[in-house]
Amino acid sequence: MASSRIEMDDYENATKLEEDLEIYEEIETAHEDIKKDPMLKFQTAPVTINKDPVLLLSVKKWLQFVLLPLLIVSLLSISLILTVAYFALYADLEAKMEKRYAYLMTKQDINATAVHAIVNEARAELEFKMERNYAFLMTKQNISATEIHALVNEARVAVTACVSSSKTFSDGVVIFSNVFFQVGITNSNTFKSSGKFVCEIPGLYFISAHIYTKTQTSSFDVRKNNNVIAYSASDSTSAASTNPISAVVELQLKDTLHLHAGHYIYGTHSCRSLMKVK
Repeated sequence: MASSRIEMDDYENATKLEEDLEIYEEIETAHEDIKKDPMLKFQTAPVTINKDPVLLLSVKKWLQFVLLPLLIVSLLSISLILTVAYFALYADLEAKMEKRYAYLMTKQDINATAVHAIVNEARAELEFKMERNYAFLMTKQNISATEIHALVNEARVAVTACVSSSKTFSDGVVIFSNVFFQVGITNSNTFKSSGKFVCEIPGLYFISAHIYTKTQTSSFDVRKNNNVIAYSASDSTSAASTNPISAVVELQLKDTLHLHAGHYIYGTHSCRSLMKVK
């Protein structure tokens, strides 16, 4: 019996020794492989983790019986708090609205007749103020229509301008953009760009112009508000000629005056003068 036990111990020791030798050989082999390829030392073998079923069961029970009820209770508490806050705010807002409604009802306790009376009173007060202001202005600007007419007659308005470049004007309105002299004209930019004089001060005006052209027997005219008030024509015998035209016309505020020609016109030598005479 004792010998059998000794044999069994020897067998187990031999088996363990063989396993240790195998492990040693594997370590030696791995060491040799690392020497050949240093990158192998960064590669890790998969690690097997033994899961304890008792520990896993305790964690699951903790989640099931402790954490989950806590979360449910927290959510219910938050919902209850929000509900209470909502109804409290709603009640407060409703109370404020009722209070303001009652205030408005007391302030606007007025019928249509009373409103009409208030409007008439305000209108009468406004008319009184307007009449008082009008009387005040009349005393401050003590000037008669005769004096105003005299001031208008004394106003000076005059302009002399020439065509800047030779051309045929497509719409027939001759543009005298090169202004040499002007007085009493505030809209000179319109005059220079459109060719039309726009009356700012009513009165009697004299206009005179001369057109230098090579076109023979070609008519041109002066127009007030696009209506012809004077005619002229170019010379029929010479290749180039200077042809005059003039007119006297009564102009009112915003009336226009311009020279209309459909033929070729030489610049610089074609000019127009206009002046207020009365």
